[in-house]
Amino acid sequence: MRTITLLLIVSIAHSGMTQSFKPSNSYKTAGASQQMVSKFGVETQFNGAYMADLVLVKDPERVMLTFPIEYTETYDTTIVTEWVNPGLKGIKSVVCVQVEFSACCSDIHSNYYLVTNKDHFLKLPEINYGICDLPADIDEYSFPGDGISIQRVTKHYDLSLAPTTVQTKKVYHWTGRNIVEVKGREAEKIRS
Repeated sequence: MRTITLLLIVSIAHSGMTQSFKPSNSYKTAGASQQMVSKFGVETQFNGAYMADLVLVKDPERVMLTFPIEYTETYDTTIVTEWVNPGLKGIKSVVCVQVEFSACCSDIHSNYYLVTNKDHFLKLPEINYGICDLPADIDEYSFPGDGISIQRVTKHYDLSLAPTTVQTKKVYHWTGRNIVEVKGREAEKIRS
């Protein structure tokens, strides 16, 4: 029951914590069922990561990327959300592949990918966090809509599942080709 409660908290928080992430209609996972991952874990005596794929919904044979499921013994689910038109030049969407592990608490591994207009996937630094109960701090990426900025923020959620504070941890700029971390005075101006 605790696992279901924690999964509900994570799912509600993730769906409401960013401006426009919604369940993806374009992408889905292949080979990431709990049964398949558990079987792999038992067969390998929980050594090594299970590899799953992100595929196109309309063309499941087309693998867009492969991602690891590291803790096969506590794997719970994978959620794929997408933000279409995030306001970055040359980027048609941002896809978040969130892999969740549950034991007595939930461990969340979120991988965000910028998807270019030419269907290239560019990975942002992975975000990992744990949730045992509320209140909780949840990290995510935010896209202010200025064409270049990406912010890694921490949101503090209270018992009502509403964020009470937001703190910008890191700032990145999309150059049209690369993701570059902004440091120093320029980052401080953006954070404030």
